[in-house]
Amino acid sequence: MSETQTALGKQFDLALSRSRTIELLLGVALGVSGGFLESAVLKSSLLSGGLLGASFGLIFGLFFAKRATSPGAGLIWGLGSSFLLWILTAGGFFHLAAVTGHTAMMLQDAQARFPELVGDLLCIGMPVGVGLGIRGGLRTSGPDMKFAWGRAIVAGGLAGTASGWIESGLGIACHGFVTQGWDAPQGRGISRRKETEE
Repeated sequence: MSETQTALGKQFDLALSRSRTIELLLGVALGVSGGFLESAVLKSSLLSGGLLGASFGLIFGLFFAKRATSPGAGLIWGLGSSFLLWILTAGGFFHLAAVTGHTAMMLQDAQARFPELVGDLLCIGMPVGVGLGIRGGLRTSGPDMKFAWGRAIVAGGLAGTASGWIESGLGIACHGFVTQGWDAPQGRGISRRKETEE
């Protein structure tokens, strides 16, 4: 009996390692192709785009592929991870933190870096997440898969509460920039306060 269990355990470990290898290779392939696409669209270096996509696909395959159990879950994990990638790269958080205190400069820098964010989300994060989500959906499909309504309601409620709290806090901290509109640099933008005063 124990020999049968050990043989089954070895087969399971072999299948698990094959599955992990396939996920890593799929993540790298989708990431590289997305990085090349982003580089072509943004007219930047193909080598840097390919390396960025390959590293994202490899890291996503290692750490987040288990969470991507369906195409929808993969999409959410891919978009969130690619947003984190944008924050951690040179155009994101560290660059904006260096210009803290200069609101107009921060706004201009964020506007200048916006194409990189869109490229990371659409060209790298979305294909890698959806691809590994499809792979995860095929791997874990079964009749005993149930949707947890209670978990979805609690998590959605907490996410909505947190986003409302963050937006209201940013609106106050930014002197109404987020919730009330603002006068952007060089006279662009609409100020709702000026409209209501007239």
